[in-house]
Amino acid sequence: MGVWACSIIAANFFRSRGFITEGRWDKILQTLKKGDYVIMQFGHNDASPLDDTARARGVIRGIGEDSTEIWNPIRKIKEVVHTYGWYMRKYVKETKSKGATAIICSLVPRNNWKDGKVNRSADSWALWAKQVAEQEGALFIGLNEFVAAK
Repeated sequence: MGVWACSIIAANFFRSRGFITEGRWDKILQTLKKGDYVIMQFGHNDASPLDDTARARGVIRGIGEDSTEIWNPIRKIKEVVHTYGWYMRKYVKETKSKGATAIICSLVPRNNWKDGKVNRSADSWALWAKQVAEQEGALFIGLNEFVAAK
């Protein structure tokens, strides 16, 4: 039996935009190689405003190609902000370009309940993660449904 080795890089930074703008993604790309696995889960804080003075970390909702230019009051620069799907596609494409395997995980459910059941994110962030995985040929783990069902 042979020995199998690879690197697993988990990117659970909660903000698809911030992982790029803070330079974290570039650091991963520098070391990423063929045979590696990148497990990514983004979106937990992506619903916040695009340009608020406290965080300026949100993204445009959805998976389209929409973008808008903002003045980022935190970084003090103009910045083009894209959709959640645009950022996720970027991660998958760049992962695959290095010969690595991209795995997208949906968000886990938030602690919001109705009639004794946790609310799912079936029409927004979890759905968008699944759609991007399907579009880009990435693997997908539906944590939102798995956790909610449990």
